[in-house]
Amino acid sequence: MAAVCGKCHKPMEDGGVTVKGRHYHPSCYEALKAAARQRDTKSAGLATDTHKAAFEAYVCQRFNIPALTPMMAKQADNMREQYGYTYENMLLALRYFYEFDRGVDEIEDGRPSIGIIPYVYQSALDFWGMVRDVNTANAKATFVNNIVTVRVMGGSTGFAAPDYSMADL
Repeated sequence: MAAVCGKCHKPMEDGGVTVKGRHYHPSCYEALKAAARQRDTKSAGLATDTHKAAFEAYVCQRFNIPALTPMMAKQADNMREQYGYTYENMLLALRYFYEFDRGVDEIEDGRPSIGIIPYVYQSALDFWGMVRDVNTANAKATFVNNIVTVRVMGGSTGFAAPDYSMADL
C-alpha cells in the first residue's frame, strides 16, 4: 500500500520526507515548515510586547493571583484581535476603572475577570488623555514665588485675658 502525504492526503511517490512516522511531499513539508516559522514569529512578537508584562503584573497584583488565568489570557487576546486594543491601553483602562472610576478592589462573583475593559475603554482613554494634557500644561507653566515677610510690632497678642482662673474651674 502506498503512503499518503500527511498534508495534502495524496499518494506518495518515491523520495518523500518522513517525519515522526508521517510521510510528506517535499513541497508539502516545506509549506508546513514555513507555516510553523510564521506561527513562531507571530507568537514571539506577542511575547516581546513591552507592555504585556506590565499588563499581566498589574492584573495579577490587582486580583492577587500568581498568573493570568486561561480565561483572562483568552479575553485579552480576543480584545486585541476584535477591537485592536493594545496591552498598554488595556492596562490604562483597568487602572482607570479600579483606581479612579470605581475604586473597589472586590471581585464581584468570585472569579477574576478583565471583561470590564471594553465598557470603560473609551472613558479611560479620554481620562488619561486629559491627565497627559494637564501634565503637559503644568510642565510648561512658570510660577513666581514672591515671599513677603510680615512683622507684628508691639507686645499685645491680640487675645483678651479670660474672666476666670483655673481655681474657678
